[in-house]
Amino acid sequence: MKWSLIAVTILSSALANAEVAHVNSQQDSTSDYEISIPNITPRWSIDQLTGVRSYHNGANCFNGAAAALGYVDQLVQMNTLEFRYYLEVFCTSGASLTKPGSLLVTFGNGHPGHTALVVASGQIFEKGSTAGFYSNRSQDSTYKVESWDQSENLRECKAPKCAVQGYDCESSMEVRKKLADCRAVGQKIGLEQIRDELQKVTFDRSREISLSGVIPLIPKITHGLAQIDGGDSCALYLLGQAESAISHIVSVQPNFNGARDLWPAMNQLANRIQTIDHSEVTARVMYEWH
Repeated sequence: MKWSLIAVTILSSALANAEVAHVNSQQDSTSDYEISIPNITPRWSIDQLTGVRSYHNGANCFNGAAAALGYVDQLVQMNTLEFRYYLEVFCTSGASLTKPGSLLVTFGNGHPGHTALVVASGQIFEKGSTAGFYSNRSQDSTYKVESWDQSENLRECKAPKCAVQGYDCESSMEVRKKLADCRAVGQKIGLEQIRDELQKVTFDRSREISLSGVIPLIPKITHGLAQIDGGDSCALYLLGQAESAISHIVSVQPNFNGARDLWPAMNQLANRIQTIDHSEVTARVMYEWH
């Protein structure tokens, strides 16, 4: 079953009726965080996210679309590998660029550069930039609904150097069911926890960045990745999450030494995957692996 505007509307209404803590970019200035996390899954809807601002680097357009689709629970950085995983496994290209529910992706030289969700005729939902408000105020750090023409990323995507493709994607219920075992492994080895901590960093109103909740999780994740077999059905999913996490960390603290411990474990897992899994899907997902 593919995601549609009806599904978006139903999810938004369900969240509102459940009276969960909603996201509000106009919270009291004494609040430590820009967001209140709903105690429900999927956590986020377009209505909840619209108008929210990230204060530090990390949360980006790929993750914003995945969160609005109900695929992910944390608002963090999503790297290309993780994004390609969702595209290749759960989405089908060829969707109309104007149909509500379509996922729009810009491609330049085969590289996905930006993504947005069509919410109505001529209207899209997107996270403007990876940059946080404190680090680069010239870039848009908010989640927003706007017209196609108002989106700089879509407006400037023009042939022959850039093209926009539309995708139909499976419902959050289907995707979460299929990923339940993989998410359980991520929880066991610390990936879910580090994403929770990175979300706190991204939306912390304080200008000071603290990775105190992140640092203790690095050894656990490093050890966990070393135990994953290259042929494991969750291996590619976990590799994508690990790469996104480490990229998020480096985006807020470029000289973070703990990143050096995790990279070897990630590279070794990537090598194990490529040695065993020769499928076209895996090849496309890992197209830009470095």
